[in-house]
Amino acid sequence: MKRQSIIANGCILARRLGMNVLWLVLSRISSQALAAVLVIFVARRLGQSGLGQYAFITAVVFLGNTVSTFGLDTLVIRAIGRGRRMDGALLGAALWLQLALSLAFVIAIKLSASLLPGKTPETLLSLQIYSLSLIPLAFYTLFSAVLRAFERMDLFLVLNLISGLIQAGGGIVLLLAGARLFSFMVYLLVSQFLVALIAAIISATRLPHFSVQWKVSLNLVTRLIQRSWPLASLTVLGILYQRMGILVVSMISTDALTGWFAAAARIVEALKIVHYSFLGALFPVLAQSSYHDRYQTLEVEKSRFLRIFQTDSLRLLLGLSLVLAVGVTLLARPLVQLLFGDNFGASIPTVKILAWSLIPYAYSAKKSLELVTQGDERMVLKVTLLSAVLSGFLFMILTPTLNLVGASLAALAGESLQAAAYLLLTRNRSSRRAASPGPAFFFSSRRSTHNRIDPVP
Repeated sequence: MKRQSIIANGCILARRLGMNVLWLVLSRISSQALAAVLVIFVARRLGQSGLGQYAFITAVVFLGNTVSTFGLDTLVIRAIGRGRRMDGALLGAALWLQLALSLAFVIAIKLSASLLPGKTPETLLSLQIYSLSLIPLAFYTLFSAVLRAFERMDLFLVLNLISGLIQAGGGIVLLLAGARLFSFMVYLLVSQFLVALIAAIISATRLPHFSVQWKVSLNLVTRLIQRSWPLASLTVLGILYQRMGILVVSMISTDALTGWFAAAARIVEALKIVHYSFLGALFPVLAQSSYHDRYQTLEVEKSRFLRIFQTDSLRLLLGLSLVLAVGVTLLARPLVQLLFGDNFGASIPTVKILAWSLIPYAYSAKKSLELVTQGDERMVLKVTLLSAVLSGFLFMILTPTLNLVGASLAALAGESLQAAAYLLLTRNRSSRRAASPGPAFFFSSRRSTHNRIDPVP
């Protein structure tokens, strides 16, 4: 009888988790599709230089949002999701901290914009204006985290659809009307405030006992910082590594070359949507199962999920990446011409090279998620830091000499080096488990409870 109850509860849990995975996949697909459509219109209406400027501005602001978020969204999900109870004090403290970090980044952009080399006055002014979007993004990030904490992935999908439609729809209308870069970025800023307001309305009306306590103690903010900095460092470094190609190429080359590289990178990034959706949806399942007491009685179902994650997922991702790499290599020319037009013919060789980075990326993404799930964020930090340094060095060396091809090879080499680091790490750990203790490998770290990111009490 007890076994039947466990199996029945496990089936219910499996169905609920399956629906959550579906909502997250649809959310990722819709947001990426709308963003890709907007980029295509930017390329066609503003040209390769305009796309290069837009890619640079959004990359900087995206990095700023990652810095200011400081891992707080993950802490909110874990803390509130643990007992499915609203914590207004925690949400208020997280909002104050993210707003303070956002304001600091906006001020830093204002003070340093004039020092950026090779940027037009319009680009610098657009960057300063759009950096203000970090303020509404603070509310949007944390309110959407609360939705995920209560497992309202359906509302999260609706919010992402509304956000994408407002930004892409209005932006396309402006571009078709002849808007230039500055007015286009002003509209995107206004749309961010509107989306943050909608996120607040959805959270307040659809979640039980939703509240934000604006008067918070300094002690709580301090504890938030102590708990979130390892994950925040990993997130920032990871995003910087992902955007390094755009940032470095933009700094040392022309807007046109940046636009060609950005167009190729956008195609390959779109292909990662399955990787993002699968791993992004699976991570909350594994992470939450460590904290929810009720999951501990569902060992049969939990073990099945863990086996799928540990064995089949890597083969699936690697096989899919190989198919995508071959397909994009063969279809690079029609893809570029269809999406961006004849002016982006220089992006075709770049697409062919970047497509093969999907294979090492799949391996690295799988292994890094395993380590984060196990509480080894600091291990992932070491690997990512090493990869970022080597990748940045390759971009600086190869781009000036080989232009687009050099930047493409640097990106492929960076992903390959990161995958090689995780492969060496995995083999080293396997060897140390099979043999007697010996000298520590470079990436080794002691497993301890202080490496884990626990909910703030």
